[in-house]
Amino acid sequence: MDDGTDPLGADEPARDRRRLDPARLAGQLADMQANVVLMGMGGICAYYPTRVEFHYASPHLPAGRDMFGDFVREAHARRIRVVGRYDLSKPRSRSTTPARSGSSARPTVRP
Repeated sequence: MDDGTDPLGADEPARDRRRLDPARLAGQLADMQANVVLMGMGGICAYYPTRVEFHYASPHLPAGRDMFGDFVREAHARRIRVVGRYDLSKPRSRSTTPARSGSSARPTVRP
C-alpha cells in the first residue's frame, strides 16, 4: 500500500499534521507486518483532548479531535500495540538558555 506519500506529513509544516489519517497509517503498518509502534502522544502539548490544568491540547489539533485515541483504535483493530511516548521535557526560555561558548556568564535558572 505504498503510494509514495507520507501519512504523517513529515515534509509539511506541523500545522498540517492535523490531516493525519489514522486508518491509513495503521494499514501501512499492518502491510509492513508491524506489531508495535511508538507514537508521541503529549508532553508540552497533548494530541488528545485534555482537561488537566496547565496542560493544553495542541493548537493544531482540531476541536474535539483525539488524534492519539483515533490511531490507537485503528492500530488495535489490526492487532498492533501502541506505545504512547509522553515528553516530560519543557521548552527552554531565555532565562534558562546557557551562555554562548567562550562567555563566563552562567545561565539564569528560574523556577
